[in-house]
Amino acid sequence: MEIEDIDRNEFFMQITKRICGSLDIETALWGCFKYLEGVMPVTGMNLHLFEQNLSEMRSVAQVTRYEIEKLDHIIPL
Repeated sequence: MEIEDIDRNEFFMQITKRICGSLDIETALWGCFKYLEGVMPVTGMNLHLFEQNLSEMRSVAQVTRYEIEKLDHIIPL
């Protein structure tokens, strides 16, 4: 399946289902990554949270084809 073959609403619904489908961040990111890998060239994903009141960004997790890793890196902005 290619990205141009999929309905935009279906695409976002599938991504949302995978992100929200588990409270375990590794499971959610892995499911999202595997779906994306099937529709577009992707080698990895990172999840970051912007902490506006602290003026920082927190790296939460990353996933590649070979590894899922929880992170706790703070990036001052």
